[in-house]
Amino acid sequence: MRILWITAMPIKNIASSQKLKSSGGWIGSMIHSLNNNKEVNKIQVLSIGNYKAFELIENNIEYIQIKAKGGVFSYNAKLKEKLDRYIDKFQPDIIDVQGVEFFIGNLVIDNKNKTKIVFTLQGLVSQIWRKFFNDIDVYKVIRFNTFRGLFLNDSLVKRQMKYKIRGENEEFLLKKGKYFLGRTGWDKFHCLGINENASYFYCGRNLREEFYTQQWEIKNVNRYQLFTTQAHYPIKGLHILLEAIHTLKKDYPEIKLIVAGKNFFNSKFIPKLKRTEYDIYLIRLIEKYDLKRNIEFTGWLNASELIDRLQKTHVFVCPSTIENSPNSLAEAQILGLPCVASNVGGIPTYVEDNYSGLLYSNNDYVELSCQINEIFQNDQLALRISNNARQAAQIRHDKENNAKDLFMAYKSILNEK
Repeated sequence: MRILWITAMPIKNIASSQKLKSSGGWIGSMIHSLNNNKEVNKIQVLSIGNYKAFELIENNIEYIQIKAKGGVFSYNAKLKEKLDRYIDKFQPDIIDVQGVEFFIGNLVIDNKNKTKIVFTLQGLVSQIWRKFFNDIDVYKVIRFNTFRGLFLNDSLVKRQMKYKIRGENEEFLLKKGKYFLGRTGWDKFHCLGINENASYFYCGRNLREEFYTQQWEIKNVNRYQLFTTQAHYPIKGLHILLEAIHTLKKDYPEIKLIVAGKNFFNSKFIPKLKRTEYDIYLIRLIEKYDLKRNIEFTGWLNASELIDRLQKTHVFVCPSTIENSPNSLAEAQILGLPCVASNVGGIPTYVEDNYSGLLYSNNDYVELSCQINEIFQNDQLALRISNNARQAAQIRHDKENNAKDLFMAYKSILNEK
């Protein structure tokens, strides 16, 4: 079987050689597991984006980085020509397009070779854009004037509209496509709800290699230390977590939140210019509750740096207001961290409440603070959740089983007339 993957993110193998940041470590993990199958003859990965063209062959896998000046969210005739040439040259049996929000799918779905296409579902932008501001009073956020909003045409409202357009393209491909890969009850519900004739295949996601060999231990944690990631959009829910920390600080004045991501308190000229309205909203909230000493922003972390931080964490929190299958939560679980997460989207597929984690109602910071406090107060609960989460994650993210499921999905698609 000859397999072609098309993705809109830099692949780790290429990114590391060009000093690019890549969030797609799971892609490399899955490809390597798939490549071990003796029935797989060749794998080619096309990575498309506004970065330097590059090619690399590693372990008989071809990685090709294609520069797309016009981006991947609108029709690009030159990119279509390039993709047609690569497909014609490689002659794949099946094409796996990572994500339906990108216009890449539109460019290959009617390829002249009639190669079968399967779409791997990601975040379901068609649902995310509707929750972009969620419980926040929009006017309390957009009233802040920013350089990027006024002069770069990159306000939060503008971003929401971009998500809306991507969501419309996603719904178009969900209706037009036939084969889809997903991993949560939520993405299956929305996929089949939009296209009742679609063929949906479950396939768990592999995680970055480094997370399979490490384990969290309660004896190593910094007590009352929380960890969360990606706090740059309202949908990531940092404002809700800040409200919860304000409540908890009364009993735990030493409480600490570690945020993996940019430090919007950075007062240097360029970082200040890059602030969004939401960044300023968070700054005001932190100042209002006097939380600046209780929060640390780490900047971007690689896998080993992230693991080091997580192993010192008392509770991992996923406060997102909408998510499908957050890798950050999965990585925390496979290490064995006690996790508290919002009961939204596909998260209940990953967290069974009071078994492999604690759930709270979306936007309810009082319930969130209570769930965090439960773990702070009860080491036996923390250890029970830790063990259950790790066992569940090891099964859900088993590399060989996931690769086998993916291959069998491909095989079923190819055998279908």
